[in-house]
Amino acid sequence: MIIRMLRITPDQKENAAKEAREILKTLESCLNPNKPFNGGQNLSFMDIAIVWVGYYAQMLEKMLHVILLDDENTPLLNMWFRYVLDLQVIKECLPPFDKLVAHYTDFHERHMTAH
Repeated sequence: MIIRMLRITPDQKENAAKEAREILKTLESCLNPNKPFNGGQNLSFMDIAIVWVGYYAQMLEKMLHVILLDDENTPLLNMWFRYVLDLQVIKECLPPFDKLVAHYTDFHERHMTAH
C-alpha cells in the first residue's frame, strides 16, 4: 500500500487512496474495541509490527493531500493508531515525522520526474 501510494501519478491519487482505505478497513476489523492492544492490556509484538502503518499513512496524507485514516471510515483504527503512536516507547523508536515526510517527498518527486 505504501510503496504503491508513493508511485502514483496525480490522476491516480484518489483511486489509490480509496483502495488503501479498504485495506485499512480490513486491518480495523481485526481490532478488539474492548482491549487497548492486540495482546490485551499490554503492548505486543503485533502492535509494534502494525503501528508503523499508521505513521506512514499520516505521512502519505500530508505528502499527497489525501485522506486515508479518519473517524468516519476507520474510527477504531484511527483511535488505536493515535493511542499507540502517542506511547513514549513508540515515539522513541520512530523517525522524526518532518524528516520522514521530507525524505519520501523527495523520493516521490524523483520517481515522478523519472517517468
